[in-house]
Amino acid sequence: SFLEKYLRQGNEAEEKGDVVRALFNYLNGYHKTTGLPSLRSSLRVITHETQSEQPWGVQDISKSTFLGKINGITQNLRLNVISGDNQVVKTYKGISKPLVAEVYLDKSGRKIPLSNIPVLFRFEKGEGQLESERVSDTNGRVQSTIHKIDNFDRKHHVIAAKLNYEIFASNFEPSSKNLLSALNHVKVVFNHTIDTPKWASNKSQAWKSGITDLVNQVTQNIPPGGSHLVGVTGFRDLRHDKTAKFNEIL
Repeated sequence: SFLEKYLRQGNEAEEKGDVVRALFNYLNGYHKTTGLPSLRSSLRVITHETQSEQPWGVQDISKSTFLGKINGITQNLRLNVISGDNQVVKTYKGISKPLVAEVYLDKSGRKIPLSNIPVLFRFEKGEGQLESERVSDTNGRVQSTIHKIDNFDRKHHVIAAKLNYEIFASNFEPSSKNLLSALNHVKVVFNHTIDTPKWASNKSQAWKSGITDLVNQVTQNIPPGGSHLVGVTGFRDLRHDKTAKFNEIL
C-alpha cells in the first residue's frame, strides 16, 4: 500500500542519514492516514467484513505509527562538540582552532551521521566576527572559524551552534512545523576565556577615551588667529608593537 511505501522509504532514508527525506515520507504518511480509520469502518459495515480481515493491507499502519517515527527523529537528533571548546583568546585576531561539532541521529546508542543539516553559529555572550551559516558534511561534521574578537570587556565568551530551524523546516509544508518544533532547541555551546595583556583589555578603551578628551581640551583652548600645530611624533602603539601615527591610534 502507499502507507507501507512511505514507511519503508522513510526507514531506508533514516538509515542512510537522510533525515529530510525520511521526515518527508513520515509526514506524508502521517497526514494521509487522517480519516482512514473511519473509512475502513464504513467499508466493513458495507461489506460485512470483520476487523481481522484486512482488505487494504494498511490496518496495522496508523497515524500513531508515523508520529512515533517523526518523534524518533526530532527527539533524537543531536549536536555534539568535537573540538574548539575551552580555548583561551589572547589576541584580537580571534582563536587558533576552528569550532567543530557533529550532527547525528541517536538510535538506541547507535550514531548515524547526518549530512546537509544547516547549523547556525552565533555569539551568545561576547562579540566577534565568525562564519555563521554552515552545513554538515557527509560525516556529519560542521565547523566555523572566529576571525576576530570585537569585545574584550567580557572575560567569558559563549558561542552557540544551533540547528538552523527556519531553513530546515522550509523543506516541509507549513502544516508540519508543529510536529518538528523539538528541533528548534537542538544546540551545543563553545566556551572561551579572554586572557589578554592590559593594553588589549577594556582598560585600553578608557586610555583611548582619556587621550581623546585631552586632545579636545587642548584644541578648544588654542586662541584664534596665528598658526598653531599640535601633534605627537614617534608614538609607540604597544597594542601592536609598532610605531603609528597618532590619528591612527585615535
